[in-house]
Formats: sequence, C-alpha cells, structure tokens
Amino acid sequence: MDRSLLDLLRRSVDEFNAEVARQRSLDPQWWANLTGACLQGSKLRRANLSGAKLWDADLRLTDLRGADLTRAGLVGANLQGACLREAKLRRANLETAVLVGADLRRADFKETQLWRANLESADLAEADFRKAHLVRANLAEANFTGTVAEGAVITSADFTGARGLPEALKKRVLAELADSWGD
Repeated sequence: MDRSLLDLLRRSVDEFNAEVARQRSLDPQWWANLTGACLQGSKLRRANLSGAKLWDADLRLTDLRGADLTRAGLVGANLQGACLREAKLRRANLETAVLVGADLRRADFKETQLWRANLESADLAEADFRKAHLVRANLAEANFTGTVAEGAVITSADFTGARGLPEALKKRVLAELADSWGD
C-alpha cells in the first residue's frame, strides 16, 4: 500500500485526483495501491479511484457519491453502509465485497464482477447491472426499483425478500428456482 497516497486521499480528494492525473500522464497504466486501507467514514465524493487496488479495504460508512471506481479492485472490501450513489463501478471487481445496507442508487455496475458479494438490504434503485456477474451474491431484502439488468449473469443468488425486481429479472430468478427444484 502507498501510505503517502493514502494520507493525501484522507487530506484532500481534489489533491488526490490531481496526483492521480499527474501519475497517469507519466504512465497511463499507473494505479493507486490502497490495499487494506482504512478509510472508514471518510468523505471521498467524486474521488478518482479508477483502477485502484482496494483489496480488503475498510470503506464502511464512507461517502463515495459520484466516485469513479471503474476497473477498481475491491475484492473483500467492506463497504457496509457506504454511500456510492451515482458512483461509476464499471468493470470493477467486487468479489466477496460486503455492501450490506449500502446506498447504491443510480450506480453504474456494467460488466462488474460481484461473485459472492453481500448486498443484503442495499438500495439498488435505478442502478445499472447490465452484463454484471452476480453469481452467488446475497441480494436479500435489497431494493431493485427501476434497476436495469439485461445481459447480467445471475446464478445461485439470494433474492429473499428483495423488492422492486424488474419483470425480466423476476422471470430469470423463478426459472432458476424451477430448475433447482427439478434436480
């Protein structure tokens, strides 16, 4: 983990974003290594964390509204109760991440990996899950009102008590249940 970068992010999102832009002007493949970072309760609105490595990071109750987490590695990250409203998470890896009770309204999860992610009681209203992978994800009690999920890979996910499931998604869930009962 890059401690100086972590300190900069804690101090100022604008300065952090400027440093990300500077580093990428020198090396377009550069990414921030914030593995295991503790940013619990931080205000990181509109932070540019695209491509960042945030494996096992503690982001509980963090304000990430409008943040860019495109292609970020959030494997095992704890985002319980975090606000990711309107965040960009395209092609991010959230395998085994904890997003219990998170505010994910209007978040962009296109092509995101959410294998075994825990989104129990999350607010997913108007989120975009097109082509996302929700394999063995816990989506119990989640709010799906207005959610888009065309082309999503959804297998063995738990939708117990989920609200507002789009019709197409309901049909897929019911078809999978019927298949599992037939085995």
